[in-house]
Amino acid sequence: MTESLFSLHNSSGSNILINHYNYNNNGNKEEITPFSLGGNSLKLIKGDGSTSEIEVQGILTKEEIPEELFAPNSNDVRVILPEADVRGYTWFSDPSNIEGFIDYSNNIMDEIFPNDEGASYMEAGFNTRVYKINDYMKVMNIAIVIVLIFMYGFVVLLMLIGLTNVISTMSTNVLMRSREFAVLQSVGMTPEGLQRMLNLESVLCSLKAVLIGLPIAILLTYLINLPIRKTFPISYKLPWLAILLCTLAVFMITWVTTRCAASRLKNRNIIEAIRSESGR
Repeated sequence: MTESLFSLHNSSGSNILINHYNYNNNGNKEEITPFSLGGNSLKLIKGDGSTSEIEVQGILTKEEIPEELFAPNSNDVRVILPEADVRGYTWFSDPSNIEGFIDYSNNIMDEIFPNDEGASYMEAGFNTRVYKINDYMKVMNIAIVIVLIFMYGFVVLLMLIGLTNVISTMSTNVLMRSREFAVLQSVGMTPEGLQRMLNLESVLCSLKAVLIGLPIAILLTYLINLPIRKTFPISYKLPWLAILLCTLAVFMITWVTTRCAASRLKNRNIIEAIRSESGR
């Protein structure tokens, strides 16, 4: 009953049950063995209540399933049949001359299913095609890569806009407060004390940004993931390493920006800075 596909390839008319099923469980990929047959037949019950039985000569377990069939699917029951009256058929071939086989298959398809817009099979919603699985997978992977490039490019663009905005705002803020700094120095604050005060301000500013922005970002990404995981097995996971690196980058950027802006005030004359309205 548990004969493998390899022991059945010479048996004409064998029905082989693919006894493996995977599905999306709210973002998690679940894998189960759906059937535990006590005999050699599989009883199928349709939605209208009608039943039918299929004789099963072999079973493919997870370890025996070919890669072409080992994929997420929407079919609860999958059986390899020598022939059947069904809506769709799929043939898998491994010819020595792939290109020649594709040309031959396309010629056969053109004879049986001519490319006529008025053909009855096309009006009924049927279609035919011949393709290499490897090429199809490459095309899908390329499409995914292109989407990721545009997505990450958009993210990088937003990051650059935010980065330039932060640097410009903090630099301008330090330079506009040069009169305030000059007053503090006139009453005894040392340059080292002023530098420590600006360093602390940069840390507090970064901490406030992280405490406000991080929860909002986590909430937004979680809400975005909710409709996605209804369709695809993509669970919500926080990239803790990326969050940590971005947090350190925020602290580093604000600290370096503040130090660079403060270094431009070292050679300013305190009296002239106090007299000027803008401090410049």
